[in-house]
This record gives sequence, C-alpha cells and structure tokens, in this order.
Amino acid sequence: MGGHTVTSITGYAAYDYRDICDCDFAAVPLLQVDATEDYEQFSQEIRLTSPGGEKFDYIVGLYYHQSDLDYRSVEGFGTSLAAPLLGAPESITPNLTRDYSMQQDQDMWAVFGSGTYSFTDATRLKVGVRYFDESKEASHTLDTSFTGGWDYSAAIGLPAGTASYGSTAAEYDRFLSEFAGTPFTAISEGILNGLLGTFEHNIQNRKRSETDVNWEVTLQQDLNQDAMVYGTISTGSKGGGFDARFLRTNDSPFFEYEEESATNYEVGIKSSLLDGMMTFNATAFFTTVEDYQVSIFDGATAFFVQNAAEVESKGVEVDLKWAPTDGLIVSFAGTYLQAEYSDFKNAPCWTPSASDPDRGDCQNAGTPNASRDATGSANTYSPEWAYNLNVDYRRPVTDMLEARGIVNINYSDDFFIAADLDPIYGFQPAYTTIDLRLSLGAQDGMWDVAFVGKNLTDELISGNNDDQPLVNGQGFAQTNRLRSYALQATYRF
Repeated sequence: MGGHTVTSITGYAAYDYRDICDCDFAAVPLLQVDATEDYEQFSQEIRLTSPGGEKFDYIVGLYYHQSDLDYRSVEGFGTSLAAPLLGAPESITPNLTRDYSMQQDQDMWAVFGSGTYSFTDATRLKVGVRYFDESKEASHTLDTSFTGGWDYSAAIGLPAGTASYGSTAAEYDRFLSEFAGTPFTAISEGILNGLLGTFEHNIQNRKRSETDVNWEVTLQQDLNQDAMVYGTISTGSKGGGFDARFLRTNDSPFFEYEEESATNYEVGIKSSLLDGMMTFNATAFFTTVEDYQVSIFDGATAFFVQNAAEVESKGVEVDLKWAPTDGLIVSFAGTYLQAEYSDFKNAPCWTPSASDPDRGDCQNAGTPNASRDATGSANTYSPEWAYNLNVDYRRPVTDMLEARGIVNINYSDDFFIAADLDPIYGFQPAYTTIDLRLSLGAQDGMWDVAFVGKNLTDELISGNNDDQPLVNGQGFAQTNRLRSYALQATYRF
C-alpha cells in the first residue's frame, strides 16, 4: 500500500480462578472464603503505519474489546463467637454465610492516531489522540443463609430438629418468616447488617457508559548524536465500573464508581555517555489524578471501591547503567516522589480500639457516612525516596569456566500499604535489603552452580497489612521472606 504497513492483531484471553482463604488471619474459625472468577476477553486492533523516515510520520488505528466476567464469593462466618459481645446465648447466635455474585459484560471501541513532524533532523514534535467509547452492564445478587444450618429447638424448649433450618438461602428466608418479630431474627439480622455490613439485594442489568478523549504532545530536541531532551504533556483515563464485592442495598450509590482521569507533565533527558559505556536517563514529572479509584478495607469483613477527589504526584526518576570494563556492569535507578491526596475529605475512618475509640478524628463514627479528612496525606505505596543499586562482575577462570558475582541493594523510605492510611495497621517502615549471588559456570551460559543469599539484612517487609477482620485494635501483616540462603544449580537446554 504505497510503502504503508497494515497490522492486524487479534487477541483472545480467558481464565478460571479460585481463591480459598482463611481470611480472618486468626487462630479461630471466624471467616472462611471460597471465591471463583471466570473471565473471557476478545480484542481486535488494526493499524496503518506510514513508510517512516519522512518529514511527517504517522500511525492510525481502530481497537475493539469485549469481555465477560462472572464472579462469586461464598463467605462463611463463625458469628456464634459474637454471642458474648451481643449478650445473647450462643444457641440463638447463629453462624451465617453470605453468597454474592456479579455478572458483567463490557464493550469498548476506540480510534487512535499519532503523528511525528520533524522540523529539522534534531527537532521533532509528536502529537497523539485517542477517542474511546465504553459500556458495561452488570447484575449483582447477595443471599444469606445459615453456615451449615442451625437448630433453634433447644432455645424454644422443643425436641432437637423441631425448629431446624438447612444451609440454603430458601431455608434462611423460611426462618425469617416463621420467627418474624422475635429476638431470634433481630439477632441474626443485626449480625448481618450491623456487624458484617451485609444486606440482601438483587440488582439486575445495571448499565453505565462513558466516552473520553486522551491526548499527548511531545517535543524532542537532540543536543547531539548521544543526548536528547524532551517535554511531554499528556492525559489519560481509567473507566469507571461496578464493585464486584458490593454488600449494600439495591439503592446504595456505592455499587458504582466513576472514571478517573489524569494529566501528566514531564521533562527529561536520554543520553549515551563515555563512548557508549554509560547510559543516563532522567525524568521530572508532575501528575494530577481526579476521581482517583481506591480499594479500601471497611474495617470489618470487606473491601469496597470508591473515588477519592484528587491525587497529586511529583518527583524525579533517574537511571544509569555503566560498563567500565568488559566484566563489570554497574546499574542504578532512583526515585524521589511526593505523592499525596490533594483532596480526600471522604477517606475511610481508622478502625477504633478500646483505648482510642476516636482514632483519626473520624466524623459520623458508627454510621454509613463515617469518614475522615485525609487531604495532604501520602498515597499508598509511595515512598519519598527509593533506589536500587546492582553490581554485576564476571571474570574468566579458564577457557571454559567463568566466575560471577552479583550484589543487589534495594532501599525504600516508609510508606502506607492500606488505603485507609492507618499509621499503625497499614504502614511499612523504611528498609534496606541486600541480595547476593556468587556462581561458577560455563562461559557460554549453558550451566552454573551458585550460592544465593536473599534479604541478607533480615528486614521485615510486608506487602499486605491491614486491620484484622471483626477484631478492633488488632492487625495482620503478610511478610516477605526473611534472610535466606540457597545453593542453586542451573542447566539451560
């Protein structure tokens, strides 16, 4: 086509996933989860690319995406353990289960294009634009039942089995009908609605759609054949959607969350130095995200998605790679980052404790509208300083053998992990880790034998810590591996 290139990419992806979790993070049978997810996706992209090397180069294209998601979670609670808390006999404080599911269909199409105009051999302007139209339709249901069934016979002075109920939703509905207006239903419904924040609902064929235009403008200037500076202004967006873990009533607004949008400003340099022995790249950036989507643990038994008002991030990224000799490579990557909520007045409250019931200046505590103002707080997973230093040295031992040593140092400032920004239960202190690998193997890389040491500084690092479900004043942490050593043998076919 006149030197143009037509590219067609057809994609298909599917997966089935099951997660069985003892999710109370405690030595009691408090919360058992069995969740399944079935996902299927089809996509088609067609691009037309100009011949290249011209005064003006361009690419245009179309994209289509369709997906289906089926999600279900069955969550059993040992709520009879709450009998002392409720001041009720255990015989009328049942174990309960919630069973909720969502089916979602998504369709999205987009048209996009970008062009690069070369004013001179050293100066280029790139402009890109993308328009998309996305629609989603979802249904969500939640049913409740007794976990393993429940027998109220003894509580009303009748023989065993006289007033017993099975473990289905229909059996629980029968219980609500037969014991309507009694303390028995008040206790079970109080556990579901009050303690677990769970409400039966049936939402059918809820629809949402959105369109947006994203764009990018980049100016590049070659300083010489080894260095280029650039500046970029761009926008981006992430579609809104439906919360698969929604637990509230049909008319609750929290089933949906809105689209988030970002604007990014960036300047940087890319360079090759010392006759190609070193590469050095640096970028300074400033990004604002409006209606930022955040997944938050409710302090009881569930996560939910909501929109924060605005997040602001600014910083500098640097990466360097230097090969001073044939056998030595030194790599460094570092970041200075200030990422904070510039407006987040509807942040979730911290979970109260017996010694401090008003932690975090929570407003409207104990109500569905409970919140606190987190404006000015740092975003999650956003350490102010972070860097990685890697030294890789190899040396021939014989004509066939090679010795190699790799040292890797990682440093991170402290940062929040949990989205409620709790400084006790959702926080990771600063850490430095050192990894080491010493090996002897073939020069062609076919095999080697190595001694490997990981986290030699024995740092306690958590990738997930938060409040413990249903136990105020307690938290949990899922930690990375502490200091470890290994002998490793590798053969490559």
